[in-house]
Amino acid sequence: MKTSEKIGEITKALAVAQGQFTNPERNRTVTVKTRTGGQYQFTYATLDEIIAMARPVLSRSELAVIQSVRTNGVPGSPQVVVETRIAHSSGEWIEDEISSIPLGETDGIQQIGSAITYLKRYAYCAMLGIVAEEDD
Repeated sequence: MKTSEKIGEITKALAVAQGQFTNPERNRTVTVKTRTGGQYQFTYATLDEIIAMARPVLSRSELAVIQSVRTNGVPGSPQVVVETRIAHSSGEWIEDEISSIPLGETDGIQQIGSAITYLKRYAYCAMLGIVAEEDD
C-alpha cells in the first residue's frame, strides 16, 4: 500500500465513512461449475450496487475513489492491473493495486473486461472495508 506523506485527515474521514456504510444488497447469484463436475452457488453485490451505496457516504466525508486500469505482460495474455486510490479533500491519499491474468472461456476484450470488473469490485470493497458477498 502507498500513501501520501501524512494520512491523519483521510484516516479520520474513512473512520466516519465506515461507520455509515451499510451492507450493499447482494443482487446477483452465480452458479459455478467445478473441475470435478460439481457446482456451487454464491450471491454477491455488483459493482454498481456497491458504488451506489458508498458514493453518498464518501461524498459527505469528502472522499473520492479513483480507479485506473492498465495491462502488463505478454501480448495475447496480458496481466490486468487495477489501481485504486482513495483521496481526501485535504490532499491526502491511500492507494493499492490488485492484478490478475484474465482466464475463462471468452476471448479477447470480453475476457479482459470481465477481469477488470472483478478486480475493481474486489479492490473497491477491500480499500473501503465493505463486505459485498457471502463469506466462504
